[in-house]
Amino acid sequence: MTAARATAPERVAKAHLAAGVALVQRGDAAYPPALERLVDPPPVLFHRGDPERLPGPCVDVVGTRQCPRNS
Repeated sequence: MTAARATAPERVAKAHLAAGVALVQRGDAAYPPALERLVDPPPVLFHRGDPERLPGPCVDVVGTRQCPRNS
């Protein structure tokens, strides 16, 4: 599989939407204001549930599939 095929944004978005996972991009009205204030905010959030609840109290879980061994 080529890198372009594996990371095609349209393909990723379509697969997530089909699985019931929504996307919020930086700059969207639903993007949490608190994240906009970060030095390096994530460009895209994947979520399930009601995005109207994002501005209220919440717990975030952040992870990676390629974590460096020294972290």
